[in-house]
Amino acid sequence: MSQENSFYELVNSLNVDQLLSLEKEIRFRKFKIKLGANNFNDLALKFQREPVCPKCQSHNYIKFGNNKKGEQRYQCKDCKTVYNLLSSSIFNSIKNDLPTFYNFIVLLTYNVPLDMVEEILCISRPTALLWRHKIFETVEHYQNKTKLKERVWIDEIFVDDPEQLLLNGSIVGLSRNKICIAIAIDVYKCVFAKIIGHGKPNKDKIYNAFKDAIEPKSILVHDADRSHEKLIKMLSLKEEYHKASIIDDEYKEKMNMINSLSSWIKRFVYRYIGMKTKNLQRYLNWYVYLFQVKQGNEKWPKNERILRHLLIDETKFVGIYKKKKAN
Repeated sequence: MSQENSFYELVNSLNVDQLLSLEKEIRFRKFKIKLGANNFNDLALKFQREPVCPKCQSHNYIKFGNNKKGEQRYQCKDCKTVYNLLSSSIFNSIKNDLPTFYNFIVLLTYNVPLDMVEEILCISRPTALLWRHKIFETVEHYQNKTKLKERVWIDEIFVDDPEQLLLNGSIVGLSRNKICIAIAIDVYKCVFAKIIGHGKPNKDKIYNAFKDAIEPKSILVHDADRSHEKLIKMLSLKEEYHKASIIDDEYKEKMNMINSLSSWIKRFVYRYIGMKTKNLQRYLNWYVYLFQVKQGNEKWPKNERILRHLLIDETKFVGIYKKKKAN
């Protein structure tokens, strides 16, 4: 009897519960081969995550036995809190398995709608929303480290404010009810996107948006808008401008980098047209982070790199309502 027939007979001899158990074990085995681990704790060990006290954020600890799962526990030397490796991470309260969460990351990178995510992964809407919030939390300050240099393109894009759409319907033109997003990209394809208010921006808004994101004395490529003047002066930037014109081939060629970024971000935002306005910046942070991750896809596979970031990151998600109360 061939090995293939043996497997066929084995599978067909199983009852429903046994078949589901076999399917689960196969899934875990595949992830063990793919990632070198099949649970969050083992993967955190593989990525060399450092234990961090969830109460005082201290890195001073001693080993303190094992929990019921056999995982190492730690005790903080400073406040005596007992915790495990993932206590100060977004994975602390996740009850689903690693393969399910990994597949959630894959779907999130393709901006798959949550109702489809729920159906594919067999998870609830509250779980899908919570996971998305947790992941976005880890990149909330990602753009603070952005430093665009040498040759930098900037522009502003305007998108509908979902809350204003509900009140007023469709908004035409550069209305003060539209959200203004300052965007930039440099020659190394590092990107930046930040909300700077509603309607057409002034010099102060542009300067405050970009002052920490662009290296002084870089070359600034822009559309000659006067709101950029203060930024150019204060950072001693060299200026190259091309006035916007859809029939000017030179403009389209010289501004292609920023115009392409503008189109990509608009398409990304329109996928979440029903979002709360206060969450838009979090989506933009995720877009910028994902854009950079995709640039290095050849060195480190995209989804593994994201998972590594999430497991190493020390962000402790305390819950949306608790956070509101704390603020």
